[in-house]
Amino acid sequence: GVPWEEQDRMYNLVGRFLLNIAKMPEESKFRSVGKASAKIRKDLLDLPGGPELLQWSGFRDAGSRFEAATLSAAEAEARYSELSRHAERERMRHERRLRDERIVMERLRRLPRGDASPIKRWGGRLPAFGRGPSAMLGLSCTKVETRVVLRA
Repeated sequence: GVPWEEQDRMYNLVGRFLLNIAKMPEESKFRSVGKASAKIRKDLLDLPGGPELLQWSGFRDAGSRFEAATLSAAEAEARYSELSRHAERERMRHERRLRDERIVMERLRRLPRGDASPIKRWGGRLPAFGRGPSAMLGLSCTKVETRVVLRA
């Protein structure tokens, strides 16, 4: 798939086009996008799915430009809302994927590696410690250091 950073640029650019049409429907400059623009090529047209996203939003291929002559302000607003919801779902999916990767890496980091470094663990409290007659004896558990050696 397309990396999230590139998807984000695509969604922001098309969203800006739609918002401009929704806010100022009479302005013809917002209804036409040139294919030769370096920024538009880099952030939208050269990416997989970029031209299709622009066409989905209401722009039609007109040779050297994409035009949205028939797109009404209400349609632009509706498409913008739909695009925003989709972009937010994709962003959350990306964030969850990053979080899950960090969790896996942290779990792997915490596993014993067999390098004979001491593993510290808390011995815990045995059921009778601190309660009943044994509490009078002053029994309590302390931190235990255990050396683990893995053999191949």
